[in-house]
Amino acid sequence: MDIDNETHQDERAISICAFAADLMSHLDNDSASPSFTAWMQEADISQTLSATMESLDMSVLSLRFSARSLRLLDSSGTALWNAFMRFLRVGGDDIKDDVSTDIVKVPLLVCRMLGCCCSEDGNSNWKFFQVLIRSAEICLGSSMIVEVTDLLRRATLKANSIDLSELADPDSRDYMVRYHFLCAWMALKNEDIKDFDVHFSHLPLDVTNMSPDSQEQYASICLSAFRLAVKHGLKELAESLLQKLSEMSSILRQCHHEGIEYKKWISGFFYVLATVDLKDMSEAFNNLRSNLLETTEQDLEGPLGLFLQLEVASRQEVFEKDIFYQILIRYIETMEPTKDKFKSPDNAMTALRLLYQRLNVFSQDENWLQQNFIVWKYIESTCSNSDYLEAQAWCRLCRNKLFDRASPTNKANLLRKTMDCSFQIGDYAEVKSTWEILPKEQRDPTTIHIMYQVSLRDLDIDTAASLLASLTELENGEHRYALAAVAAAVTVSSQLRRGALQSVQALIEQYPIVLKKPINLDLHRALIRLIVYELREDPDDAETLRAQMCKLLTWGECIIYLDWSASHRLLILDVCFKIIDMYPKDVGIDVKHEVNRRRISCNLLGILIDINMARTEQYWEFKTTYYSMVTHRYADIQSVMGSMANTSVVMKYLDPTIIGKYHEMLCFYLEAVIFLERWSEVEPFIRAASTTNSDHARSIMVDMILMSEKMPIENVIRSLQELLNSLHHTDTKHLSFIRCIFDLCLHHRRNDIRICETVLNQALSTTQDTPSTGENNNSQDDEIEYISTKAFNYAVDLYLDGQQTDAQRWARKAIELSKLMRNDYGRLSLALQTKYEKWLTYDMNISDS
Repeated sequence: MDIDNETHQDERAISICAFAADLMSHLDNDSASPSFTAWMQEADISQTLSATMESLDMSVLSLRFSARSLRLLDSSGTALWNAFMRFLRVGGDDIKDDVSTDIVKVPLLVCRMLGCCCSEDGNSNWKFFQVLIRSAEICLGSSMIVEVTDLLRRATLKANSIDLSELADPDSRDYMVRYHFLCAWMALKNEDIKDFDVHFSHLPLDVTNMSPDSQEQYASICLSAFRLAVKHGLKELAESLLQKLSEMSSILRQCHHEGIEYKKWISGFFYVLATVDLKDMSEAFNNLRSNLLETTEQDLEGPLGLFLQLEVASRQEVFEKDIFYQILIRYIETMEPTKDKFKSPDNAMTALRLLYQRLNVFSQDENWLQQNFIVWKYIESTCSNSDYLEAQAWCRLCRNKLFDRASPTNKANLLRKTMDCSFQIGDYAEVKSTWEILPKEQRDPTTIHIMYQVSLRDLDIDTAASLLASLTELENGEHRYALAAVAAAVTVSSQLRRGALQSVQALIEQYPIVLKKPINLDLHRALIRLIVYELREDPDDAETLRAQMCKLLTWGECIIYLDWSASHRLLILDVCFKIIDMYPKDVGIDVKHEVNRRRISCNLLGILIDINMARTEQYWEFKTTYYSMVTHRYADIQSVMGSMANTSVVMKYLDPTIIGKYHEMLCFYLEAVIFLERWSEVEPFIRAASTTNSDHARSIMVDMILMSEKMPIENVIRSLQELLNSLHHTDTKHLSFIRCIFDLCLHHRRNDIRICETVLNQALSTTQDTPSTGENNNSQDDEIEYISTKAFNYAVDLYLDGQQTDAQRWARKAIELSKLMRNDYGRLSLALQTKYEKWLTYDMNISDS
């Protein structure tokens, strides 16, 4: 290794050791436990850690560190490992959750540091082997299977170079046991029975000398292996493992019977024994299994243990009623009866299902379950899964005399749920019978609405009308059921429809019409539907409904500008149009003008909303729908205008704030037809809309036409020509507008010579027809100078592009336009002609043909 490279490696090793020292300082901090994980998750720390590990991995592959650097890494890695072990001992239970996060990266970093400097002598290999095993245990506890596999692979390489005869002390042999235990455990995860058998054979036969933790781990691995042997039908292995499990259960019962881990293990062991399905097993196996079932059943405690016994009892071919009954009562008594404090709901639901299946066995028993109402939880669960038939069966079960001591509230809840489930499955007789026994004070809007729908089905109009009135009284600001009832009443009968009209009017009068809630909109929409149906059924009754129609239009005007969503505003506009369509035809001229004003106002607002919806919509189909609505609204405005002998009469009825934006909003129609590519409608629109004296509106039209990439060139030219022809007055303002159009053409359609030249020709003819007035000469000269200069520069660009004929024609017209300046005395035209006559050769008298 050369000197420069060695120096570089020393610097890299020093950097790694410095980072390790930083880690140690945080690990040894008194408040390390709560803060270390947060510190590890910082972006710069995480990035440094990743870079350090990558550097160490590359160094292991290429062996680039010098001897001096390796000694430094070895001492630093050992110190970091010791600090980490102290951290785990001091933290205790407080850091168990943190071990599953970034803290696990510390032992992985140590493994890489020691892996770089591990020599071939026994002491070095053995120290590194211990670190690998402890790190693998930590990673396994954090479910980091990939890291565990890699660590065990490296540990296997080191184990082959260790002389086991030299490992006399118990701690050293314990590490080898832990190594084989980890390998056996990973083999089980991979369902590799052969590899498991190899490592399991190295575990000590006498488990009494193991540490308590090792005993629990040994029992767990034996139980997992037993499950795997049963799964694959390995009878011999299953029999040998069952014998070991029998020994372990005895040892654990003596030493760990109060521990939580033992209770979990014994519950799992009992379940496996009770549910194992192995045929043609030896008599010794079956006898041992039966004995273990009896023994472990005595150790089961709490809801989980009782549930396991309950499930095992239900699986018996010969059902023992007394055993099942005793276990069930014990099981239920361990749980809280209230809904909010219900424990282990999944197990309880399964237990109740078992109870339901065996219900006939307990039909004569009256004392059990009197104090509990946990079946309600199962009813709620089945309803949420739309399993209404089973929920109804459970509701019937709860009406058994066994539940007579249930509270009145629970009983009322049960009856209401019975009505709901019965209605969902179409059992209307059950709905009516339950309604009769449900106390009146317990009837809520849901049950009233259910009974209302049943009454409509049976055509019991009187009962339905009474229930509709009850719904209106009970609403308390929540109109969902009242609206649903009104909607169902619309097409039933005139009697019920009249009652619905009264209910809706009562609700509307009870709450302000400006209430900023969409539900208020739904109330008025319901009223509209009722009026429409009443007019269809009885047209002679229109006079009595006219006052309501006027109120509805007033309501529409009041709330149309509230900050509701666009969809709600469109619904309100739809309501207003329906009211307008319902207006009688034989009204006076002032009323007719007022109706037309409302219609135009609604259409203008609808155009604005539809345009906004179309611009924000992502899907092409919806954009097309909104733009199509714009064209329909414009057509409706034109039809209203066309029906009047004098359109100015209609305009005077419009709101002054709307008139100011009238023509600009109509320009949105041009945006719509361009999007829909209805080119034949562009020119008629411009012809009709450009008559207004609004420069802003014309600018919008020009901008949209020139920005349209798909509009055919002929339509663009004719549309611009139509706009220019609409300017009847020839003054400076006219020329300024032409200059704006010319600027837009050069910006958006620079390659379309014909479009740009059309505007230039208009500038020439307009300037020639404009008389000299004296006071406007300066401003007019400014416009002419701007257009002629722009045109001449464009001619230069054409010439440079090789289009000499077009360049000469544009240059002649630019110079001709510059000569029309009043106060310039020909200076601009002379400058243009002199400056460019070297490259532009033309006769000033040549015609423009």
